[in-house]
Amino acid sequence: MDKKNLLNELIKEYVLKHKKSEKFFEKASQYQIRGGSHNLRLFGPFPFYDVQCSGSKVTDVDGNTYVDFWQGHFANVLGHNPKIVLDVLLDYFQKGHGLTTGFPGECQVELAELILRQIEADKIRFTTSGTLATMYAIMLAKAFTRRGLVMKVGGGWHGAQPYALKGITVYDHGMH
Repeated sequence: MDKKNLLNELIKEYVLKHKKSEKFFEKASQYQIRGGSHNLRLFGPFPFYDVQCSGSKVTDVDGNTYVDFWQGHFANVLGHNPKIVLDVLLDYFQKGHGLTTGFPGECQVELAELILRQIEADKIRFTTSGTLATMYAIMLAKAFTRRGLVMKVGGGWHGAQPYALKGITVYDHGMH
């Protein structure tokens, strides 16, 4: 079987196993561009929509369960919903702390201190996303080295910012 026929067979099988996800995609497409907020997750013919994530597993609205090797762009090093993190967050919120007050808090200071004990740095700054962290790191490196080129992992995700998008390839087989 050639690649095109194999791809078509895999697409047919995917569609058969993801009827509810297809309906979610149709609904999502009424409100969101291409039915979602992140192109890397919007694969064709439509993405699956998750309803439960725990550890290394993700379950979609159709009841299919997957082992998630991606883990939130590799940010979920402890897996999805790790109990140790949930317990700390619950305690934090029960003490009356806010999630996004915008103000510095004692938790930030404690986290900065903990991180600095683990890495070789004098100080750190938190950002609101990995995209911003990567963008600021690239800008700082370019200014410090006075060089214009930055090397990145081919096909990897380095945030939705202009310094790292070059080289991203979108495979569209007419399925969107």
